[in-house]
Amino acid sequence: MNSAWDSEFYQCVKGIWLRESQPPELVWHYTKKAMLEAILKSNRIRATSIKDVNDETEFRYGKDLVDEILNEAQHHEASLFCDVRKKLDLFKAQRDVFVFCVSEERDCKSQWEDYGENGQGYALGFISSRLSALRKTKPHDLRLSRVEYEKSKQLSELREVVDCYRRYLRGATDADSVRVAEWLAHHLIRCVCRFKHKDWGSENEWRMVYAPEIDPPLEVKCTADGKRFVEMDLWVEPASHGAEPRKLPIREVMHGPACDPVSTMRILNDELTRNEYLTVDCLGSTIQP
Repeated sequence: MNSAWDSEFYQCVKGIWLRESQPPELVWHYTKKAMLEAILKSNRIRATSIKDVNDETEFRYGKDLVDEILNEAQHHEASLFCDVRKKLDLFKAQRDVFVFCVSEERDCKSQWEDYGENGQGYALGFISSRLSALRKTKPHDLRLSRVEYEKSKQLSELREVVDCYRRYLRGATDADSVRVAEWLAHHLIRCVCRFKHKDWGSENEWRMVYAPEIDPPLEVKCTADGKRFVEMDLWVEPASHGAEPRKLPIREVMHGPACDPVSTMRILNDELTRNEYLTVDCLGSTIQP
């Protein structure tokens, strides 16, 4: 397949992704104390396997939507989507995708309970514009994308992605059709990682998606409880020798409502100072435990 063709259908799908609303100035990543320490020390964000997120039904929900759309497509053009099915089935059995999750909700009780160690954890306030800008520079094209909770919009986006590829599948040679099908399968999986059931809509979540199959490979690690993750630095090139270490775009860190405010603020300030996050503001939750 020639590079012009590659570029054309990539731009087609990218146009769908970029039709998104803008996040608020700060977005919040709720996490445990150990994860906060690891993030600050490494200057890297941690993306968790989509198969290890808190809601185990989440990925299955998205895959069911993809199956519905492909059933529609195959009803009219069965042979055209055989390779897409094969690639998706292979992914379901063997492959993985990782997500870094943030919320629009600042100091949110349900977020503390579900992701912030039941109120004993922390929330990192990231500057959303600096996270969003990464998609323009990183080779694996990370993007901060809004999670969609409305089923009709989820199905509409999947149909649009499939339609983008349909004409390329029709015109491809046998060899090229496998590659086109592979790219379509990857893009559908990226969509799945941004879809959640409407019952989770109050989370107002945004995500960055890392797919090892089409992004530069990173080492997959495991937490003590067996959850898989990758660490992602956010820089195109490593810092030059002797340069100041580059920091994550964190403006605020908040401790949870179940923490002792006096001792926790002291520990938090020490942690930020130790890792040279000297301009980050320390806050405490105002929610009553």
